[in-house]
Amino acid sequence: MSRDAIGKHLALLRDQAGFKQNELAKKLEWSAAVLSRVESGERAVSDDELDIILRGIGTPEAIRVKGLLGRQWLILPERELGAP
Repeated sequence: MSRDAIGKHLALLRDQAGFKQNELAKKLEWSAAVLSRVESGERAVSDDELDIILRGIGTPEAIRVKGLLGRQWLILPERELGAP
């Protein structure tokens, strides 16, 4: 998954949780500038950093995303037409 896609989704999760960017950064003990670069896709995020962010957001959706990103997607079955 691209840095842009991960960053945009992290920003969406943060917004849904009701955090402003600087509030979440403070909770994570990060600078707001670093979190901003992660969310914009300018900065890559390690697996450990991603875990920190998702735990900081702390919503059920953030926990679900953590599980999805931890999976190895080796073989995907062909989907039916019209499947979501």
